Amino acid sequence: MNGQKGEATFIYAGCTKDARKDLWNRLINISQQVESPWLLRGDFNCITSTIEKSGGRAPNPAKMNTFSDNIYRDGLFDLGFKGPTFTWKRGAIWERLDRLLVNDAWFSHFLLTLFTHLSLAGSDHRPILISITSTDNYNSCPPFRYLNMWAAHPSYNKYIADLWKGVSHRDPFVKLSLLQIKIVRALRSWSWETFGNVHAKFQEAEDEVKNLEQGEYIGNDHNFRPHIEKAHFLAEQNYTVGLKLTGIPNEKEIWNAISSIDSNKSAGPDGFTAEFYKKSWEIIKADVIAVVTSLFQGNNIPKYFCSSTTVLIPKSDIQQNWNQFIPICLTTVISKTISKIIVNRLQPHLDSIIKPNQTMVVPSLITLFWPKNYYRI
Repeated sequence: MNGQKGEATFIYAGCTKDARKDLWNRLINISQQVESPWLLRGDFNCITSTIEKSGGRAPNPAKMNTFSDNIYRDGLFDLGFKGPTFTWKRGAIWERLDRLLVNDAWFSHFLLTLFTHLSLAGSDHRPILISITSTDNYNSCPPFRYLNMWAAHPSYNKYIADLWKGVSHRDPFVKLSLLQIKIVRALRSWSWETFGNVHAKFQEAEDEVKNLEQGEYIGNDHNFRPHIEKAHFLAEQNYTVGLKLTGIPNEKEIWNAISSIDSNKSAGPDGFTAEFYKKSWEIIKADVIAVVTSLFQGNNIPKYFCSSTTVLIPKSDIQQNWNQFIPICLTTVISKTISKIIVNRLQPHLDSIIKPNQTMVVPSLITLFWPKNYYRI
């Protein structure tokens, strides 16, 4: 599809614990070798929660937890489904044994993959329809960038509220991704019809300002400290053990983090600035809160939200070497929100963690990097 290749694995899991263990050991080995988009579809003979079964005895919690852990350990995502909830029937017992799992690369390239449960027909399993559409189809346009000026238009809030409907998915990450893709397509057309060629007007204004101003970047030399042994900070390390830095944040904490982000900061790879989240908060907050809390609960986060764009800013009009650029990293608002929540929780304890002779730490500049699995710390 659009020149993008992927891998597919079709599953029929055994009914015994040993058979399923052998299956997941094989799948983990495959996942470590596959770098391209990877899809797994089939009968896993297991469920992840009690809502995926109706009738019969209560499901085994240990079995469900093991299945969920294997999905997590393999770095896979359940893209959900359309249609009836259950895929298998025996007597009065219904279960969702069939599912579609994908890796991070598939999520990035083929997010618009639909897994539809069809009507039962001559089998105890429902037939499944998989529809795959590459999100790369939409890359022919210039990268989307949310413009803060849009929120000033009188019809903006109603327009976003009408668009923020009609998408449902059990995974909050997938749901918010689909909603943002929908918003991107609609805002492109709306902006052109409402404001005309905004980018051409911006370019004219920028050229005019450029002719009026002159500036020069003044670099600063940084002297970094040598390596410091961790043993010198055992007291501080013990102090941090009792801190609840990864507890589930509430709505107020999430909103405070978002509202503290500068609306005029450049957008990350998804194109949305903090202004979009602020102006549309009452419309989108339920989905944003679901995504943030899901991550703090330990769920995998797709690259869609934790990816970043590195941009080189020239220091002067002439660039001949790499040291004549300043690299900056543009991240998504979701990633900034998570970072700010952790930073806000950590700041009150800095005096107990940072020694007085650590003069390189400037409180007003302290930040926190967000590695993919930081919440495991």
